[in-house]
Amino acid sequence: WTLMTYMVEGGGSSTMAQAKRWLYQRPQASHQLLRILTDALVPYLVGQVVAGAQALQLFESHAGHLGPQLFNKFALPYIRDVAKQVKARLREAGLAPVPM
Repeated sequence: WTLMTYMVEGGGSSTMAQAKRWLYQRPQASHQLLRILTDALVPYLVGQVVAGAQALQLFESHAGHLGPQLFNKFALPYIRDVAKQVKARLREAGLAPVPM
């Protein structure tokens, strides 16, 4: 969600009005964009571990702009999926898991 806000807003925003409008007016496109971001983020995080990172931190800086329902629909599933995929890829690569 946070990365999506910067893409839709074209930079920082105090209200995230355009990004929230996107969620309501284009829910399918929002999910597609969030999936693209998830799919790009996973190999990046695995690469960080390959490069020596001993822990990974994944957070949503702009989660406060979403109510519980929107967070559960447009943020949480992707956060969980990133964590699940990173753990699986580390295991597949024979790398030790790291705190996340």
